[in-house]
Amino acid sequence: MKKFSIFIVFIILSITAFAQAKPIYFRGNQVVNNANIATSYGVYGKIESENIWTLKKYSLYDELEMTGSYKDGALKIEHGNFVYYNDYRDFNYQNNTAFYLKDKTRYVAQTGRFENGLEVGKWMMFYPNGNLLNITTYVAGKKNGLFAYYDSNGNVIQTGNFVMDKKDGEWFYNRGKKREVYIMGVLQKENRNQSKASGTIN
Repeated sequence: MKKFSIFIVFIILSITAFAQAKPIYFRGNQVVNNANIATSYGVYGKIESENIWTLKKYSLYDELEMTGSYKDGALKIEHGNFVYYNDYRDFNYQNNTAFYLKDKTRYVAQTGRFENGLEVGKWMMFYPNGNLLNITTYVAGKKNGLFAYYDSNGNVIQTGNFVMDKKDGEWFYNRGKKREVYIMGVLQKENRNQSKASGTIN
């Protein structure tokens, strides 16, 4: 606990953009007052020149888990860019893969943006090697636009389009071997052995 406390003090002192930076404790995703029951912790504070609160969240092993910003000091309304981090060994365990990162264990697992607590724009997930795992497009918290899922070499496995959380238009699966056509979430047509799918990021 002594090392943990020293690390928090170091983080607070190193964040010069914050006004009144202070620690906060989490149990899961819930804020708690008791550090002894916390499963993670963070350092947050108000950006001096803006009405925005910035948070850096860490595991109890001092590993960076997330950075993001909020419109309120209670950290309830996400607003701005978020970055989530993971351990490649956890990814391997969960997905039966064998990635290896030299000289580090953490990697950027997901990036995206919130506006007034709702997801907007392109949210992207990544493999430990940095290649894109999937992309989901949002408008006001709803899936709206391109969705694509890739293998670790960058080949498209699945792609399609959402309109307000509903599949719409052509969807390709199994690297283009299966094709489905939807109108606002209702399946209209299904075919197999189609041409290869594409998932270009614009």
